[in-house]
Amino acid sequence: MKNIFILALLLLSVNCFALERRDYTEISIQDIIADTQAQPEGAADNHMTLVWWVPFEYWASIMSRDPNLTEQMKKQMLDVLKDYLVVGIVQADVSAMGVFNYYSQSYVEKNLKVNYKTPNSKGLNLTPSNKVSEEMTMLMTQVKPILQGAMGNMGLNFHFFIFDDSDNKGARVVDPHQEGNFVMSLKNKAGVELTADFKTPLNSLFVPRVCPNGEEAHVSWKYCPWSGKKL
Repeated sequence: MKNIFILALLLLSVNCFALERRDYTEISIQDIIADTQAQPEGAADNHMTLVWWVPFEYWASIMSRDPNLTEQMKKQMLDVLKDYLVVGIVQADVSAMGVFNYYSQSYVEKNLKVNYKTPNSKGLNLTPSNKVSEEMTMLMTQVKPILQGAMGNMGLNFHFFIFDDSDNKGARVVDPHQEGNFVMSLKNKAGVELTADFKTPLNSLFVPRVCPNGEEAHVSWKYCPWSGKKL
């Protein structure tokens, strides 16, 4: 029995070592954005959709680097953000002359379907929260002007939807560290369904493992593709 217990501890230690989480200060902003932004499949040349899943880890990483925020300010804002996940969506039809005709927030929301599924669940359909705190609403109103400054009209037409990310037991609803699929479905005005599928865990949240040839292994890999060696 003692040997079995020791073996279990060793296996747990190997698993924890194999998937070591990055500290917020070490998460690459560029990489986490790449992991959480997608142009859904199904769009033609005359339509543009960009979906941005904004997990708590993004906010924590951004704030950890901001020298203008005191530790108390960071804590206050992160305490507000930790119970929510945010999805940003911009949709537009593109004319032959290259003019973008952006969709309204109400149209996007009406056709938005969100589902999160893990290997041990049948899938959970999510809807935007109807009990968003005033503090969270205030924080999100500050985001759009920043996006407008960075992206112009596209940033102005980015619509944000806020979902509860804590269940009635206090557990996280969508955990980007765990295996699963976070899927968003939309429709354009031609009735074409567009799907963005974010596979978790997110690679940017973990210290990369290294294959024998020196190449970094994606967090989802069980084996090195170059050597076949188990990770």
